[in-house]
Amino acid sequence: MICPNCNRPYFFILADASRSASCLRCGHEDTFRLPDYSDYHQKKYLRKNYARNTGTDPQMRKMLRELNVSSEEKILDIGCGIGDYTKEIYKINQKVIGLDRDVEEAKRNSSAFFQKHDCNNPLPFPDNSIDKIVSVNLIEHLHNFEYFLGECRRVLKKGGKIGITTANLDFFLHAFFYDETHMHEWTLGEFQNLAQTYFEIELLEKSSSMFKYYPLNSITTLFLKPDLLLIGTKL
Repeated sequence: MICPNCNRPYFFILADASRSASCLRCGHEDTFRLPDYSDYHQKKYLRKNYARNTGTDPQMRKMLRELNVSSEEKILDIGCGIGDYTKEIYKINQKVIGLDRDVEEAKRNSSAFFQKHDCNNPLPFPDNSIDKIVSVNLIEHLHNFEYFLGECRRVLKKGGKIGITTANLDFFLHAFFYDETHMHEWTLGEFQNLAQTYFEIELLEKSSSMFKYYPLNSITTLFLKPDLLLIGTKL
């Protein structure tokens, strides 16, 4: 979020219950307002044509390889956006479900199943019912991210795996490339401390997709790392 005092993109929530946020740059504390997502997908993804799949997105390729998605598993794509990951997984697994607060765009030109859901709320699935979870750049948009991780753990089966990407607070171009709807962001070490409370960490690294810039991204992703990539297991 943008700090109302110094106008920098480092104004992050302190705690869900307090409804307060603090700026990492100037220290200003204030109440926060929930972002408006009415045209988020349009602004973020649909103004420029692109093809996002395992051929053009190295981050997607690595996550799905590490998760080892198979045809018989029950898989959730939580915060699926316009459905890029869901549609790619659907090529292998027709049981995949994409969840997001707005799924109308995701439903276009796809036979995959998409369900409208506010991911700040409990996941609409029983305990120990899901084999794999994908959640791409969602958790930084949630005002209660710890509750979300707990819900992911609840619905995963024992031995189930989760793949999460989120913004990298240490990205050296952060001040120039940021999303003002982010409620929180983490360094790699901070995200490790958070995630290991809920999952056994198999992989955690700085990452990049840059799929809108394919094939140039084959070079830029080697040194531009605006994301974090986590693969975890429920023990």
